[in-house]
Amino acid sequence: MITFFEKFSEFFNCSYFTTGAGYVVYYINGKQDMILLDWTPNITKDLSRYTVDEKDNVFKKYSIVLFDDLKPVVMNTNSFIHIMVPSTSTQPEKALMFMQWLMTDEEVADILTFGSQMMKTNHYRFASDGTIIPEKNNTIYGFYNLIANFSNKAFLCGNKEFNIIHEYKQMTYGSLYPEFYKVIDGQNSYHAKLRDQCMKEPLPSYSRKRRTYLKESIDELILNPNNNLSSGSIETGLSEVIDTVEYRQIMTEAMYNAIS
Repeated sequence: MITFFEKFSEFFNCSYFTTGAGYVVYYINGKQDMILLDWTPNITKDLSRYTVDEKDNVFKKYSIVLFDDLKPVVMNTNSFIHIMVPSTSTQPEKALMFMQWLMTDEEVADILTFGSQMMKTNHYRFASDGTIIPEKNNTIYGFYNLIANFSNKAFLCGNKEFNIIHEYKQMTYGSLYPEFYKVIDGQNSYHAKLRDQCMKEPLPSYSRKRRTYLKESIDELILNPNNNLSSGSIETGLSEVIDTVEYRQIMTEAMYNAIS
């Protein structure tokens, strides 16, 4: 399998990558030919705040595509939505019926995806050609984790290529869900126990050193086209920063204690 490092090694070698204050800056200025990022719907939401000029904005400068050759992986426990009904409820089925309606009704999806113009809320306006122009304080994709049936209304500034939510949702069906996460998510009390275990030293210190080393290595790859780094040398260097065998043992014990 070709790794990400191997696939984009030429970009690193030629120093086409850069770092900065954040993706929004580069998007707004339109100075980058290509931007790689971990896209979630809230990225589009952030960008939609900068569309004051209907003809000169991020949605006029860029298109967006998903890498379809990568298998998504669930990276966090407790990443699902808890729908809780009070034990004192006399009609618990009504609450679930409401959630079913909230998450699947087309009109509700339209409001939760793009906001509303009711009661002078004005989350968006229409251009002369009928396309949607979001206002600065909008709710676009603000509730994307609540909706299963996303709106098909004309998209931002007419750029429907940014509307990849259906493709994104389809990819999630094939996500790799780690077995340990399944166990943790299967019992609410495990979440707190795992958090407490991960806060016990030396695990936080090891994790912090590991993150710092990896970040510095990536910065070196990006900012120094004459670097001698490779995926192998980075892996070797990581074992010199922390005792990887001990780190793995401590992490394993923390995971075991969280579910015991």
